[in-house]
Amino acid sequence: MRTLGEIIEDVKSDVKVTREEMIYSLLCMANLHYADHMAIRMMRDKTPANLRLVMFGPDFQVRESFDRFKKALNSDPKKFLGPDNDPKNKEYQEIRKKNKEYLAKKMKEQHGQG
Repeated sequence: MRTLGEIIEDVKSDVKVTREEMIYSLLCMANLHYADHMAIRMMRDKTPANLRLVMFGPDFQVRESFDRFKKALNSDPKKFLGPDNDPKNKEYQEIRKKNKEYLAKKMKEQHGQG
């Protein structure tokens, strides 16, 4: 598969990309967004588990985000994600199912329905 950067460039230029390229590019971008989102949330939460993020602060996280994005743009999206984040991987789907069930349970509890 081509790199994420090449795929994005073709999409912006209205050049056709394969369905697989589109799927893995979308998953790659979602992964990058999630990493940044979690880093921001953890910096605000000053618990011992997040102390490293708090100590290094926003400047560190900006560099980390830039480096992640640069690596992703220069990588095959499927390889960047790896098998642990591949929807075709049976174990990924099993973990995802358990996570969705757990989240649904927590949402019910939070809203007084469980």
